Amino acid sequence: AAAVLLLAGCGRQKRETIAEWESYRDPYFKCTFSYPKGWAASTEAGRVTIYSSPDGAQKFFDPTSKSPDASQIIVAYEKSAAPSLDAILNSYTEELKASGFSIDATNTKTVSGVPAFEVTYKGVFENGAKMTATRLLTFRDSTMFYASYSGFNDFYDRYRTVYDTLAATFHLPEPKVVQKDVDPALPSKEFHTFSNKILEISHPANFEAEFPAPKGEITFSMELKGYRADCTIRIDAFPAK
Repeated sequence: AAAVLLLAGCGRQKRETIAEWESYRDPYFKCTFSYPKGWAASTEAGRVTIYSSPDGAQKFFDPTSKSPDASQIIVAYEKSAAPSLDAILNSYTEELKASGFSIDATNTKTVSGVPAFEVTYKGVFENGAKMTATRLLTFRDSTMFYASYSGFNDFYDRYRTVYDTLAATFHLPEPKVVQKDVDPALPSKEFHTFSNKILEISHPANFEAEFPAPKGEITFSMELKGYRADCTIRIDAFPAK
């Protein structure tokens, strides 16, 4: 028995040590979390994707490619019409099974004091590449939030510390508190400024910024909504013709 345990220990994958971490904080991205310093980040509306290497990013777009193995983090949120977290979990696991993945485990967790589910699953692609992933799912105020960690072949276990840290530091935005004697429907005197490569715009601090997924020829969309959602500013960017 001792010999068997010794051999098993020798075959165990060594985990990489992460020397430095960075905190992802952005006034327009509602969640905060930590990730390894030096990993390549890509942002879009309501979603941040981070790769262990720029070259390895292609592996997640085409698992059958000859791109090097890598690990990936995704943190995202989106509005959901689901009636409950259980409904979101069932829909997600059914989607995974339909795509050919097998569910390894489903555990109950909490994120910022809110009930959550942790789903671990695996898949094997045509070229033999194996992917393992874990997703932390939660639901609050009609919004689904999730944090995922995945890796090809031995990269999942090598950087497992990344998921442990991601799960421990993943925080939802603070619930909005309406101050007494202040009409929340009135635009705030305090302004925030949003800026990217397309535009710069200032808006009342109590107008929520949302970034709908672009459709058709649109390359960027932004909506600013007041408290009662009866005053909305919509901006779409698309190529001029």
